[in-house]
Parts: sequence; C-alpha cells; structure tokens
Amino acid sequence: MAYTAQVIAPGEFTVMPARAEEMYSPDVFGLGVPAKLRVYEANIVLCRKGAEE
Repeated sequence: MAYTAQVIAPGEFTVMPARAEEMYSPDVFGLGVPAKLRVYEANIVLCRKGAEE
C-alpha cells in the first residue's frame, strides 16, 4: 500500500497504521504499525533559467 502526501510544514508527524479486513468476515483483518514521519526544512535555493541573482 502506498499513498502520496504533500508536505507544507516541517515537523514530526504520526503516521496512522493501516487496517485491512475481509468484506464479509471483518474478524479476519490485518494491522500495520504506526510510525513517525520527520520533515526537515530544506536549505535549497531554486533558480529559474534566466533569472537574475
């Protein structure tokens, strides 16, 4: 399983565990594990081609 997220702020976030179950037998299920996601502020300067410095 994968998903895409857009980062808008640095910080530490909790990733909720995934849960999957059978449609007609909800007692048959699987759980993922929770995780921490750390987003650091980047020190990158992007320049457009032809832009003045």
